[in-house]
Amino acid sequence: MQAWYSSAWLVRGARAAAVILAALVLHGSGERHTAQVEPPVTVAEARLVFPAAKRLGKFDRERRAWLVHGENDLPLGLVLTTSPEADELIGYSGPSNLLVGLTLDQQIQAVRLLSSRDTPAHVEQVQQDDNFWKQFVGRSPVKGNDSVVAVSGSTLTSLAMAEGIERRLTGNIVSYRFPEPLTLAEVQQVLPQAKFLVPDKVHRSWLQVRNQSDELSGYALRTSPPADNVIGYAGPTETWAALDQAGENVIAVRLRKSYDTPEYVSRVVEDEHYLNQLAGRSVQDWAQIDFKQEGIEGVSGATQTSFAVAEGLRRRFVLELDQRRAAQTAHLPLRLRDAAMLCLVVGALALSFTRLKGNRKLRLVWQVILVLGFGLWLGDLLSLALFNGWAKSGVPWQSAPGLVALAAVALIVPWSTRHNVYCQHLCPHGAAQEWLGKFRRWQIKLPAGVTRGLNMVPLLLLGFAFVLAIVTSRADLSLLEPFDAWALKTAAAIPACIAIVGLVSSLFVPMAYCRFGCPTGALLKLVQSHGAERFRPRDAIALVLLLLGGVYAWRPEDDRVSKLPNAVPAKMATTFSGRAFGTTWKLQLRTAAPESLQEELATEVERIESRLSHWRSDSSTSQFNSSRTTLALEMPAELLSLVSFGTELSAATDGAFDLTIAPLADLWGFGPAGRQVPPAEAQLTAILPNVGWQKLELDPEEKTLRKKTPGLKLDLGSLLQGYAADKLGELLDARGVGEYLIDMGGELKARGRWTVAIENPADAAKPLKTLTLRNAALATSGVYRQAGHVIDPRTGRSVPARWQLIAVIRPTCLEADGWATALMSSSDAALELATREEIAALFLDSEQQTELSPAGKELFAAP
Repeated sequence: MQAWYSSAWLVRGARAAAVILAALVLHGSGERHTAQVEPPVTVAEARLVFPAAKRLGKFDRERRAWLVHGENDLPLGLVLTTSPEADELIGYSGPSNLLVGLTLDQQIQAVRLLSSRDTPAHVEQVQQDDNFWKQFVGRSPVKGNDSVVAVSGSTLTSLAMAEGIERRLTGNIVSYRFPEPLTLAEVQQVLPQAKFLVPDKVHRSWLQVRNQSDELSGYALRTSPPADNVIGYAGPTETWAALDQAGENVIAVRLRKSYDTPEYVSRVVEDEHYLNQLAGRSVQDWAQIDFKQEGIEGVSGATQTSFAVAEGLRRRFVLELDQRRAAQTAHLPLRLRDAAMLCLVVGALALSFTRLKGNRKLRLVWQVILVLGFGLWLGDLLSLALFNGWAKSGVPWQSAPGLVALAAVALIVPWSTRHNVYCQHLCPHGAAQEWLGKFRRWQIKLPAGVTRGLNMVPLLLLGFAFVLAIVTSRADLSLLEPFDAWALKTAAAIPACIAIVGLVSSLFVPMAYCRFGCPTGALLKLVQSHGAERFRPRDAIALVLLLLGGVYAWRPEDDRVSKLPNAVPAKMATTFSGRAFGTTWKLQLRTAAPESLQEELATEVERIESRLSHWRSDSSTSQFNSSRTTLALEMPAELLSLVSFGTELSAATDGAFDLTIAPLADLWGFGPAGRQVPPAEAQLTAILPNVGWQKLELDPEEKTLRKKTPGLKLDLGSLLQGYAADKLGELLDARGVGEYLIDMGGELKARGRWTVAIENPADAAKPLKTLTLRNAALATSGVYRQAGHVIDPRTGRSVPARWQLIAVIRPTCLEADGWATALMSSSDAALELATREEIAALFLDSEQQTELSPAGKELFAAP
């Protein structure tokens, strides 16, 4: 037995030190990368809360904020934003992002508004109320929340902002909108025997309802704050539910405070049948409820308000069920995955150090277990990406003890015993290669020189991955190895390709990937001890690489994360862009504009898409589509306005244009469900009763929309891009922007005089037409990308298109977008229709010949 001070133990000690040093170097680089994250605010914005600010410094990890420096580089405090933590807090119609300044002793220095997706009028009212902003000054986040005085007339907007500050600074989920606790008098209206309300020790935020004898009669719980962001027609509503003694079944539901339209709230309160529908269900039922299947249609004349009440309850019980599951999991001494992982580790050790290691039949069974159990079920293979993440962010001792034990065995056992237990007995990728290697007649013998060269590849990959992980935080090391491919549901293309190539190669060269491609295997071989321990060339290379990495990771740091000058020079021209509606949008300005305008524009586009697109499951359009009721439903004014314009186009085109084409579009594969085969005649016959603009009833005075058949669905896709362009134009006009050109997925809106071009279907490099667009909008509709056919909503069939492309110029982009589609749908009657309606239009037929409507002859002239 060798003494502890022998050369063998010195080599082993050096290798252990190398692993520890590598982890420290990666951790140090992770700290540096975190500190060098670009702050979401500029120096100019920081001066809103610290007027003496000169620059932004290091990132404070604990508070996730940036240090602000003033004169002589003295630290003034910290600056942070409430986004993204508070992005889910909806005021009246959207979230807000606030700038918060903290003094060095953790008190609020000042709060300012950076941006908001909420209703502009409400936001402006809050901005102008100095008392609202002053009430936060001097507060200490560590002391918890105090009461907040809202801005009269903009209550929802201002209270959501206050909740955002609280959540960002303390992590607490509070409700300033519904701060009043449930009272005994309220509970007694449902449970007359109630005499005491006692906080429950098990269920968070539940109240025990006890009678005069202090016996448990049931439970009471509020939907706030989990349901505070469920908006009905004009605002959120808080409800409370009474549960039975077991705390499993809802026995009654009642409304409390509401910011919704009082008339609609009253209708819900007075509708006992609807409230009784909400009772009689278990917590489990509520967490998994399907409103359609359960026949919960809402209250006539107050549908959105009543649906919001039901949705609020659903969210509350989903949260409750999640909390129960988390509590159960926390109390389990060992989870199934961890137990399975530990069993695999024990089995591998037995195959390495007991008499079982020579049993071939047992090894075959074990390999099957590895591939099916470890690989395809657990999928938690060791990898460089895993080790890198642990080194930078910490080891998940509590959340994944089985995986941590596996990694410990994989590193310690080969270091101390010379047995590479992971590669030999635990890796399912290695087991799969060993199977494939049994086809010996296909195997080839590589030249010795080639083998020596290939042996260096895993070590080079390991060094490359180490360097990459140090110099950048964005490196995805999982792309260097095949192990993510075992997680079949989330497998990325590159790891899958590496896995396939490695497995196929093992048919010809035994264990090809393990020998010539695996950097994780190279790491385990580096720490592995050998019979005659001595320093090898690879040990020296590894130590040099570690030392260089340490010098780089811990080099003197310049803490000037943001070196923005005191004044940013104005741009002579500005371009902003983004993505929406499955395409891109772009804005060109001829004057300077602040960078903050980008967020305002993107926010407005996102608002429109999220509220009106039927591709968004939570939009008003999707809510209308999913409803099976034929009762009148209250709908937002925006949606009603678009539907009104759409029905005008339907009437003008004799139904060739139809906003209710959504069921047909789905059937043909052009909807959110994706592409399908052409529908059969029987399918068309079945779906046509659910299509037809005359089956849609709009009441502008009552602000309602009604289906005459339950299966009717809206598709506003032919209007939304043009509408979004118009709304961006309104935003820019309100900001005083003089000249701009908006390109919303090809639909153009111009303020001022701009030279634009229409795409040529025959040759994209040569424009079909170049023209001057002045204070107007241009939209096109074409079928040259979709096999030259359109769907006729009156028959449900696909018919040949008369025109390849139609371009329309109108005062607004909504009109241009809608009329371009309407004319394309009208086929042979399009030119006559454009003439009758005085629409400026350009038509391109299949022979590449163009025609102009009378109104289009002047507007489509060359510049």
